[in-house]
Amino acid sequence: MKHDLRPIWFLLLMTMLTALGAVVILLALEASGQSDEDQAWQDYYDAAGQAGAGETVPLPDEAEPWKQWCSPGEYCPSVLNGVLGGMTWCHKGKCHDSHRARSLAIWTEWAGWIEPYSGGAPGLLMASTIRTESEGNVSGMTKSTTKECGLASIDLAHAQTADVNACDPQANIWAQGYFRNLRLIKAREKIDGLDGAPLEDQWMIAGACGAIGSHRVAALVAKSGALKAEHPYRRILKWLQWAHGKWQKVGLYGSAGTAILGTNKGKGAFRVARVWGVVRLLEDMYGGSMPWAEPVLPDRPSEIQPFPGVSKHCACTIWPELEVMRPDPWTGSGPVMP
Repeated sequence: MKHDLRPIWFLLLMTMLTALGAVVILLALEASGQSDEDQAWQDYYDAAGQAGAGETVPLPDEAEPWKQWCSPGEYCPSVLNGVLGGMTWCHKGKCHDSHRARSLAIWTEWAGWIEPYSGGAPGLLMASTIRTESEGNVSGMTKSTTKECGLASIDLAHAQTADVNACDPQANIWAQGYFRNLRLIKAREKIDGLDGAPLEDQWMIAGACGAIGSHRVAALVAKSGALKAEHPYRRILKWLQWAHGKWQKVGLYGSAGTAILGTNKGKGAFRVARVWGVVRLLEDMYGGSMPWAEPVLPDRPSEIQPFPGVSKHCACTIWPELEVMRPDPWTGSGPVMP
């Protein structure tokens, strides 16, 4: 007597399918610890590893590698956007008009001290710094933890080093000019061959040193091969834009990028490139070319007030007479509004 085996085969088939389904579920659960974002990056790396020379592999949707080291809510642009933003800083609209007008007005008011203490730097750039730091407020104080105050925001460390009362406007302007020129002198010592570059490039690289630190700029100069170019500072800006496109190759958004731009890579790039933006914004007020000259440390005026002590640094209300101090009107040449 023959038996019908179909029900048995059916049960075996269902058992196998159930087991297979369980395996699939287990695998899915095991993979659930990996986020969709991680998987997107893994797929990207797999594709990039198989790409041919010069072949572009698109980044995962919404991927922004430049943000991985930034704090939540922090302004964190890409290096490319940082460079472009810095180069065009305040070049349009109300910002353009007001910054130029205010910088010129500040220069006119304080030129009697700005020009004698500017060394080789154009005086209008010192006035521009005063505009952005204090808007010309003798007793102005920033929110910085370094305790910056006065016209050009001289911090505690620099006030001690220069032995000045930052609330004294003459001392504040002298210290700004002194440290601005010293920065280029020190940059020449730190970056071998810099003194052979055009003066504008030297001053701009020194400005970048003031923005992100001389050790980072020295590393950036070396990394970009800037001194091989006719205009090293311009080479830096071009290299940063190139490096954004090749960010994996140069490690731009990792520790290698931190060494040249800081933790917030795009913000560091913005500060480097903003030097270009400010110069281009104001140079037509000198007839189209900034009057760059060799750095010179200005002599210390005998009448400026010395450092008053840590407890009195930035306590400008102690000296109300400093608020009304002004230099004699400047009778030499200077910038004009076109």
